[in-house]
Amino acid sequence: MAPIAFFAELGHTLDKPNVGSPVIFDVVHLNDGNAYNNIHGVFTAPVSGLYHFTLELASPNEGSALHKVRVQMMRSWYVVGYVFLDGDGPYWSKSSATATLHLSRGDDIWVKVMYRDGQAQIAGSSYHSIFSGFLIRSV
Repeated sequence: MAPIAFFAELGHTLDKPNVGSPVIFDVVHLNDGNAYNNIHGVFTAPVSGLYHFTLELASPNEGSALHKVRVQMMRSWYVVGYVFLDGDGPYWSKSSATATLHLSRGDDIWVKVMYRDGQAQIAGSSYHSIFSGFLIRSV
């Protein structure tokens, strides 16, 4: 079986992302098996198996205003992980989530904005915000 793995980054900063909208990691550095779609930001399992996913996000939080952005890693419409980027000062926030899941062929994994407040941003480019995953073993 050919390897299944992807690694993508957010190519641009998202300013005040809309709640409920997907976070689309558009710059693809690896897409073995072509299971990640960088137009929609969705990984679709090509085979049933055990998979591992990593989501890592950063927010510049420039200035002194309150910043909050929270995202969820989704399996179809079920939450399998989340990241909070809450700041109230001039410091960058960085947070990550991982999930190891049994997926059936055709299951989707994607990321969506669940909450936003203030001048929230999700930092793009320079590997600030990334999404990746790989097949551990098929079943």
